[in-house]
Amino acid sequence: MSNQTVSYWSTAVSLITKTLPYIGVNVAVYAAFFVVSLIWFGIFGGLAYLTGAVLKIPVVPVVLVLIGTLVFGGLTKWAKRYLLYMVKGAHIAAMTELLKGGTLPDGMNQFQYGQKIVKEKFKDVSMLFVLDSLVTGALRSLQRKVLRIAGWLPLPDAAKGLMNVVTQIMTRSLTYVDEAILSYSIYRGEENVWNSARHGVLLYAQCYKPILITAAKIYVLGKVLGFVLFLVFLVPAGLIGLAFGSTGVGTVMTLLAVAVAFVAAWAFMAALFEPFAMAYTLTTYHYEIVGVTPDPEWDARLRKVSSKFRDLIGKAEENGAQPQLAFVAAPAPRPQG
Repeated sequence: MSNQTVSYWSTAVSLITKTLPYIGVNVAVYAAFFVVSLIWFGIFGGLAYLTGAVLKIPVVPVVLVLIGTLVFGGLTKWAKRYLLYMVKGAHIAAMTELLKGGTLPDGMNQFQYGQKIVKEKFKDVSMLFVLDSLVTGALRSLQRKVLRIAGWLPLPDAAKGLMNVVTQIMTRSLTYVDEAILSYSIYRGEENVWNSARHGVLLYAQCYKPILITAAKIYVLGKVLGFVLFLVFLVPAGLIGLAFGSTGVGTVMTLLAVAVAFVAAWAFMAALFEPFAMAYTLTTYHYEIVGVTPDPEWDARLRKVSSKFRDLIGKAEENGAQPQLAFVAAPAPRPQG
């Protein structure tokens, strides 16, 4: 289905508009996360200030700030995976239901509805993690194969720089494509979600160009918006630095303020931009695969290059799928307006 018939951008906006309770949950979660970050960096800032004032060794406060930042990064990664994944999974389920032509309850019942779909399809969160890991692994293997081929080409330096940008865009696309494939597993309505995911990976490989174009748009928009937000939040950091002067303590306080500005920009992007980027990729994926049948040749190629894809097929067969590539097309998504 062409862009002349369906605007992927406006469909993504419509999906977000119709699932605003999830955005509300996202904002609440990341606002709480930002408050925790202020407390966290406040504690390490206090320790840095005290050690700098008492010990008079400039390197100690800097080391404390670095330790605090690294530990905070690790805790963020853990929280994003284990605490926020169900929110994202439920949102994917809700948007998928809308694309199928279904309706959603009003208010926060939407959130419970999305969680219900996820639990019905994936039984528990651990199964969702395993499936996501296998899908992501298969996609990364495909990406590495493409990049290896490109690396063998005798490209000039300018073209190599362009390839680095393309690599970043491809990596960025995988952030949401794995979620689009999870959406596809829900969309198909097949009991064997492993088998649906297998087909979903193949369909992505066969329709990667328009999906990468969407990823490029998201990449550029995200970079620009993230940088602007960081600059906005960085203004208070500069004021804090000026307040403490050019002393060692002032340098440490400025570094902490910069870290907080970065976290604030990241939290804003994660709460508001990331759901739209996910909806945009998910919409592009669902519409671009309409009428496309998984190609056995692509299936054979992916089996060769990706152990994760072979594991995905193994899981599908364990749950009753036939070894050969059997496929029944999903119905076309409904336009959102």
